[in-house]
Amino acid sequence: QALRELGRFLGDRSADDLVAGAAGSAERFAESLATGMTLFCDEGYFKRAQIAAADQAIAGSAKFTDLAQLTAFADNLVPHV
Repeated sequence: QALRELGRFLGDRSADDLVAGAAGSAERFAESLATGMTLFCDEGYFKRAQIAAADQAIAGSAKFTDLAQLTAFADNLVPHV
């Protein structure tokens, strides 16, 4: 299901095109994933989308200037109140 949705979301674009479309913004990259793919739209947090942006930066596949603006990280837990 996830791979089919990714194919639909990307269309004729490559993953590099998606990163380039974010124009250096991790927030824009995460928002694109969260609004374009159901499996990345965990309402209220967009945790998966934020982690995807952080993973791209860690892997060296993207350079984001606003990475510190993200609120969720790959600790697999969102702090509970």
